[in-house]
Amino acid sequence: MQLFQQFRIQFILSSLLLGAAVVASVIGFQILQPVIPLYYTAAASENILASKEWIFLIPGLMLGSSVLNFLLLAFFSKSKSTIFSLFAWGSVVINVLFLALLTRIILLIW
Repeated sequence: MQLFQQFRIQFILSSLLLGAAVVASVIGFQILQPVIPLYYTAAASENILASKEWIFLIPGLMLGSSVLNFLLLAFFSKSKSTIFSLFAWGSVVINVLFLALLTRIILLIW
């Protein structure tokens, strides 16, 4: 419980960003074409397209990274140093980047 009090703002922001990504994925799934350009770095141009179900990969990655970051914070929370605060804010930054990626993909196709 003390960990939640210490990193409450970061946890709430990560949860809100994850919720926004899930909502954007559900809305995007309904309006997107059957295939979307998800893999921009693929060597062959025919390999950049994926079915639109893969749009749910991004909120899944957000959830996984947030859970991993906060579990690591809980495991190493005995010492209260600045690095743990930066690590918690890093989770928020990662979620912002994933949400920006998801928004870019949806707006690119829409």
